[in-house]
Amino acid sequence: MSKLEQLARVVSLQGVVPTIDGGEQPVKDETKRALLRGLGLKVDDDHEVAAGLLFIPPNYWRGSKPLFSEESSP
Repeated sequence: MSKLEQLARVVSLQGVVPTIDGGEQPVKDETKRALLRGLGLKVDDDHEVAAGLLFIPPNYWRGSKPLFSEESSP
């Protein structure tokens, strides 16, 4: 699992990210958009992005099923 995927998982589950001092900070929309772009999705700068949009099925994180498969693309 890449660092981007790990961060996307944290954002999707909590809607916050950990801070250096041990606290938490809400995720800014620009961070959510950057994560979605990093996962290969097209997102416009004016789109409001809910944390739930980054939900990834639990099976994916356990490694039993791939979320995206090159074989499934047309």
